[in-house]
Amino acid sequence: MLQTEPGFLAIPLVESYRPELVLLSLAVIFFAGFTSLSLADRMLASFGRIRTGWLLGAAIALGGGIWSMHFVAMLAFQLPMPINYAPGLTVISLLVAIVFVTVGLLIVSWRPDSRIALAAAGILTGLGVSAMHYTGMAAMRMGALIIWYQPLVLLSVLIGVVAATAALWLSLQSKTLVFKLVAAAAMTIAVAGMHYTGMAAASYVPAHGALSTGTDLQPGVLAVAVAAASFIILFLALLAAMVDQTLANRARAEAERLRDLNEKLEGMVGTRTVELLKAKQRAERASNAKTDFLASISHELRTPLNAVIGYSEILIEEAEENGLTGSLEDIEKIRTAGRHILALVNDILDLSKIEAGKMEVYIERVALKDILDDAVTVCRRMLDENGNRCIVEHAVAIDRVDTDVTKLRQALINLLGNAAKFTRNGTVTLATRLAERDGADWIEITVHDTGIGIAPEHQEGVFDEFQRGDSNVARHHGGTGLGLALSRRLIRLLGGDITLASQPGTGSVFTIAVPARGRLAEAAD
Repeated sequence: MLQTEPGFLAIPLVESYRPELVLLSLAVIFFAGFTSLSLADRMLASFGRIRTGWLLGAAIALGGGIWSMHFVAMLAFQLPMPINYAPGLTVISLLVAIVFVTVGLLIVSWRPDSRIALAAAGILTGLGVSAMHYTGMAAMRMGALIIWYQPLVLLSVLIGVVAATAALWLSLQSKTLVFKLVAAAAMTIAVAGMHYTGMAAASYVPAHGALSTGTDLQPGVLAVAVAAASFIILFLALLAAMVDQTLANRARAEAERLRDLNEKLEGMVGTRTVELLKAKQRAERASNAKTDFLASISHELRTPLNAVIGYSEILIEEAEENGLTGSLEDIEKIRTAGRHILALVNDILDLSKIEAGKMEVYIERVALKDILDDAVTVCRRMLDENGNRCIVEHAVAIDRVDTDVTKLRQALINLLGNAAKFTRNGTVTLATRLAERDGADWIEITVHDTGIGIAPEHQEGVFDEFQRGDSNVARHHGGTGLGLALSRRLIRLLGGDITLASQPGTGSVFTIAVPARGRLAEAAD
């Protein structure tokens, strides 16, 4: 029941609305909501001062739009008496709307993924919008007083909070045009619901002596103010549309440029791929031709070389039997030169086979000690010639290994031969031990000499083809520079490797590491 005070008439005034202005108020808030969503979308995609500019634009659009909607709805509101508006409170209501919406957008833009931040911003903005509404109502100057129905007032504030929270959430979610239109429609329903619920909470009772002053805003002046605010919102909307179009054009141009670059790049890659394939085919043909040539020339060279070596050995035997000691030295030089050339031919052919991928690996289970003894036997003469002592330290725990006997033995002979060549009156130690790597058994064979050693600057290239380290030392001791390169290639075919540790003047240590029962051996089993 309506309560009255002394001096008030008991019967409230009958209020009405102009339908066309009510519809206009809905259009204003819809348009303002759509504009603010577009500007907020740009705000989230920007940084620095540009982000701040979009933030202020979105706040002005939404806060000003809510204020414009309120006063368009107030122009639609009719009482049987003139209604003016206090200019100060009217301006304050506009500032309240813009400030609170700005703070709300600032909070959600700072923590867009936080629900707590969204709730805090929604409550703050909702209270600000409600404050704008009731400040605008307090600006009314007329011959009546307003009596409020508290439950509806609280309901309007609650609707304002929900509306503000929804508006801020939608400002973070709107990505497509359809979504923005739906969001703007939802915002229109929420804001209009808050406003007209607040209006329904008010009853207007005529009061004696309640007069308007000459400084109050007339409805016509208020209409101009609302039109100006709407114009600002329209300007912001046009600005957003222009920026959208500009950015879209730039994005389209950039996409076309990238597409053209991609097509050119694909063309270049295709052309280059064809060229590389042709080069690969030429290289393969050249490699095959080289392999065939080396195989053919090695056969042509091996036959006469073996004949030269064989006849030189026969001549040595005849010279020894006939006591022709004066010829032995020259015949021995012939045999040594023949063996040297034959070894060089064999090394070159083996390297060529490995490079062409035609070197086959034959795995068999053998006694490691037999391989060591064979290598020492072959190199015994070279060791004795330089007065070296050879020590074999074979680990008893190592019995048999699965490997390619020929390749492992050849690598050992090359390492022992090098050690014998570069060591005089010293010691060459051949040692083995069992090691474990990644849970598998490995065999490590070291060839340790007390010779001249290798300088640090020459160690990196000792395993390269035709690399002989110090040229002065190489000329003095001889060699082709293929032995170490071939040895490492052979050991790597077996799944292992060769490493070097050396100090000038103290000797060198070459270590062969191969699987005791590696992947190739397991496959052979």
